Amino acid sequence: MDVLEMLGVLRRRWYVVLPALVLTVAATMAVRSVVGNQYRAQSSIVLVTPATPPDLIGEQGQRPTPCAQNPFCGSGNLSNLGNVVARSMADDDVAERMEERHPGVEYTVVLSPDDRSPIIEMTTTAAGPDRALAALQSVEREVRAELQRRQRAVGVPGDALITSAVVTAAKSATVQAGGRIRATVVTLGAGLLVTIGLAYLVESVSRSRRARAAAAAGEGTEPDGHPAAEPLPLVPPAGRGPVAKEPGTKAAGGSAAGSSGGAHRRSGRFASGRADQRRS
Repeated sequence: MDVLEMLGVLRRRWYVVLPALVLTVAATMAVRSVVGNQYRAQSSIVLVTPATPPDLIGEQGQRPTPCAQNPFCGSGNLSNLGNVVARSMADDDVAERMEERHPGVEYTVVLSPDDRSPIIEMTTTAAGPDRALAALQSVEREVRAELQRRQRAVGVPGDALITSAVVTAAKSATVQAGGRIRATVVTLGAGLLVTIGLAYLVESVSRSRRARAAAAAGEGTEPDGHPAAEPLPLVPPAGRGPVAKEPGTKAAGGSAAGSSGGAHRRSGRFASGRADQRRS
C-alpha cells in the first residue's frame, strides 16, 4: 500500500475518517476503564518427609521407621508426589470449588522445575490485590488437603505422613498491567484498520460511480474522447442522379479513337502515294 496514496484517500474522505477516529478513541478509553489492571500473588511450599522419633534412633530393627511406612518417602518419590498433587489441582471438581469461592480468579499450581527439591509453586491472578491474596490462601489450603488425601488413599499412618513447609509467602500482590495494555492496543489497532477500510470503501464506491457516469455521458464517442464520425449517406443529394460508369469505358473509347485516327492517317499516306504515282 502506497503511503502517499493512503494519505490522499484519507484526506479526501475526511468526513468518514473523522467520525471513525472519534469512535475509535471512545472505544479505546472504554476498554481501558473496563479491563483495568490485574494483580498477581505467588507462594511456594516444599514437601517434608516425616521425622524419625528419638526412641527409634538407637533401636533400629524393632519397628519400622515412619518413612519406611510411607511409599512416597525418598527424594524421587517426593517429587512424584508433588507432581501428582500439582496436577490434581487442575481437576474439574477442584476448579469448580475455587470458582465458587473466588469468582473470576485464575490460579496455577506447578511443581518447580528444579528436580533436586519437591517444591510446589502456586500463583493467583485477580482484578484486585486483596482478591488475589485471598484466593492464594485458598489454593494453598487445597494443596495441603490434597497432599493428605493422596497419602491416606494408600494407607499411610498419621505419624508417617509427608507434610509441607512454607518456602515463600506472599505478603502483597503485584500489579500486572500487561493485560490492560494489550487490550488497549488491540482496540486501538482494530479501530484504525476499520477507519482506513471505510475510507477506501467510500473511495472505491465513488470511483465506480464516476466511471459509470462517464460511460453514460460518453456514449457515441471514440476511445480517445472525440466524437465519432457520422457515416456518409447512401442516398445522393437531391437534383443529381447517380452516375453509372462501366469499368473500362474510358480506356476502351480512347483505344477506339486512337485506332480510328491511325486508320485515317494510314489511308492518307496511301492516297498521297497513289497521287504521286499518277503525276509521274
